[in-house]
Amino acid sequence: MIVRERSSASIQRQLQLFFVGLLAFTVIVMGSAWFIYNQGLLKDEAERVLTAESDIIGSAVRPALMFNDKRLAAELLQSMKLDSDITMVKLFTIDGKVLGTYSLQGDATRQTEEIPFRKNSASEFSDGKLRLYRVVTQKQSPVGMVVVESGLVHLRSSLQSSVIAMLIAILACLFFGALIARRLQHKIVAPIASLASLMRRMGDRGDYSLRMESGESNSEMEELIVRFNQMAGQIQSNFDTIEMQQEDLRKREKRFRNIVEVAPLPVLITRQ
Repeated sequence: MIVRERSSASIQRQLQLFFVGLLAFTVIVMGSAWFIYNQGLLKDEAERVLTAESDIIGSAVRPALMFNDKRLAAELLQSMKLDSDITMVKLFTIDGKVLGTYSLQGDATRQTEEIPFRKNSASEFSDGKLRLYRVVTQKQSPVGMVVVESGLVHLRSSLQSSVIAMLIAILACLFFGALIARRLQHKIVAPIASLASLMRRMGDRGDYSLRMESGESNSEMEELIVRFNQMAGQIQSNFDTIEMQQEDLRKREKRFRNIVEVAPLPVLITRQ
């Protein structure tokens, strides 16, 4: 009699949780490393783009800085409205005085914000924004300072896209990991669970005629199934032999009893 049993849920769950958990941990670690590296690249790219824009702004406002012309500076700063990524521009003369200020959508708070004057070019990230200090020169002589601040709108959009892509990749890996774990469960766990269930049935019923079917599995499991079937066959053979011997003893006892009962003389049984 061949018995097929479904795999144990607990073994299957353990295998799936282990495999999927390990895969998820690996994907999250690699995804986080990629995200951090990609974020650094995007920040570097944003700084390069803003540096180029600040150089263009510096070239445009150079005459206003040279002649300390606030009206010309204000007219030039109004063109910043065309670039939604620029949140603030501040112009300083060479002596540190503010020549003009532009803020996105006329933010009065940003216009009155105290920004320290610097004599050297620099850059800084703060509150999710990038601020550049660029020295404006005329024939290699400094004539003023341009401070440009970017809201990094494109950077945040790129980061959001990166996060979404990473989440999709993680979900896809988890899905395929679950499929692989299910396949491994079918190849490895199912035969072991079936064998354990078959052994329980043998123990509960005392039926050693049950056999495990050799299916698609690894060589070690095949060997275990073959040895188990051989052991079960040997146990069944021993039980059959004992049963035959007991039946033979019952027949001999019956014949002896019949002889004693029909004998005309008393029968004395002694032990020597």
